[in-house]
Amino acid sequence: MVALVYNQTHKQGKQSPDTMKRCSITGKGTQYGKNVSFSKRRTRRTWEPNLQRKTLTINGVKTKVKISANGIRTLKKKGLLGYNNLDT
Repeated sequence: MVALVYNQTHKQGKQSPDTMKRCSITGKGTQYGKNVSFSKRRTRRTWEPNLQRKTLTINGVKTKVKISANGIRTLKKKGLLGYNNLDT
């Protein structure tokens, strides 16, 4: 079974900026880089993960987690996420 890494250290919605946009399953987060135009001019930009908020039943307890679309796909492929485990 996939071990779900769920960040419960921050209480009452107070999270650090690093954990706000991070997948609970795959650990994907914000990536930083630069756009490069035709004239080679570089401007900074960010790439955000495609996060979805899902309610999963983990050990009989319903828990809201942020999962990337790729993480949802992986769980469905492994058979750990189906109509029994996913409440949308």
